[in-house]
Amino acid sequence: YLGAVAFYEGKAWFTHMAPSQKIMEHFWSRADNQIMGLELLAISLGLSTFEELLEGKKVIIHSDNTGSEVSVRRGTARALDHAQLVHAQWFHIVRLRAEVFVKRVATNDNIADLPSRADFGILRNMGVTEVRLQLEVEYQGDASEILQERWKLGRPVSTAKS
Repeated sequence: YLGAVAFYEGKAWFTHMAPSQKIMEHFWSRADNQIMGLELLAISLGLSTFEELLEGKKVIIHSDNTGSEVSVRRGTARALDHAQLVHAQWFHIVRLRAEVFVKRVATNDNIADLPSRADFGILRNMGVTEVRLQLEVEYQGDASEILQERWKLGRPVSTAKS
C-alpha cells in the first residue's frame, strides 16, 4: 500500500492507494515483498498527485528507505526495474521544473507511513486534507514496457540448472 503527504505554506494534504497487480508485475521477483519498489512508487504517487503544488518549487522528498533515498538522489538504481522507475521520476521532476533535495527521515518520524498503513485518524485529526490520487502513466505498467522496448532490455534470464 502507498501513501504520500505534502506540506506547503502551513497546509497539508495526503493521498493513498493500493498498487494494481499490473504495476506490481513489472517488479522483478524479490524476497523483500518489494519494499524498495513500493517506497519508490510512493514517491511517484506524491510527484503525480501533488504535481501542481510542486511545479517550479524547491521540493524536499523525505524517504525512510535507504535504497530508495540513495536511488532517487543518484538518479539510478542497481536493479533495472528500480532504475526505470527512478528515471521516470527524474523525467517528471524536470517536466515540473522543480528543484529536488532527497533527505532521509527516520521511520518513526515518517508521517507518510500513516496513509500507507491506511491509518487516517491522526491525519484527519491534525486537519490534513485527503486528496484524490493520481498516478502518471510513466509509473504504470505500460510505460515500463515502452522503456524496455526503447532500451531493448528485458528481464534477466536465469542460468540456473536443475
